[in-house]
Amino acid sequence: MSEWPNVKLADVADIRFSNVDKKSTPGELAVRLCNYMDVYGNGGYVTADRAYMDASASHAEVERFGIEKGDVIITKDSETPDDIGIPAVVLDDIPKLVCGYHLALIRPNRKAIHPIYLAMQLATKTTATYYSRLANGSTRYGLSSSAIASTRIPLAPLLQQRRIAEILSTVDEAIEQTEALIEKLRQVKAGLMHDLFTRGVTPDGHLRPRATRPRTSTRNPRLGGYRRSGKGFCLG
Repeated sequence: MSEWPNVKLADVADIRFSNVDKKSTPGELAVRLCNYMDVYGNGGYVTADRAYMDASASHAEVERFGIEKGDVIITKDSETPDDIGIPAVVLDDIPKLVCGYHLALIRPNRKAIHPIYLAMQLATKTTATYYSRLANGSTRYGLSSSAIASTRIPLAPLLQQRRIAEILSTVDEAIEQTEALIEKLRQVKAGLMHDLFTRGVTPDGHLRPRATRPRTSTRNPRLGGYRRSGKGFCLG
């Protein structure tokens, strides 16, 4: 809204560019790594029920890039400008999870901005256009720390932020449930197509019954009423 002040992202959050790679190095701490696709392809949320990659990190990297509930993570570089700045908010406490390379970890000041509200603001078309315009590169595009720090955020009163976050989270949950239902219906359709194309339908539109194979006897007439089993011969 026009009466909400526009603030810089750096004024309401701490921004950290990760340099933690996917390697496991002897002597480092064993961690789980939140990678690019864990942010980009997870519907805007980082949750504990996802399988994260095993890797390692130094004590300093874990201290700086360890992920906490309420953090917001964005893609900071990609092959196309349109894929930069995609946000995901961390909903759960996930032990040993560390922010990986190609990502920026944003830790909001909870007294100023709600994490989900922040993530939703970063997902707006206005912010996406800003990031696309400032992305540098030719074969791979990236955002500078100053570009991310200068991202403008309309700052609603905190109570309104919480309410907006609740509404949008509810919508996302409904979308997730609908997508799961659609996937189930796709599976049902695939099974129905198989039955229709292999069994056909009766004149009144019902699915034809499955063809039954004639029952064959296991009796071997040459064995005089006996059949072979895994343990030798038994009575047929």
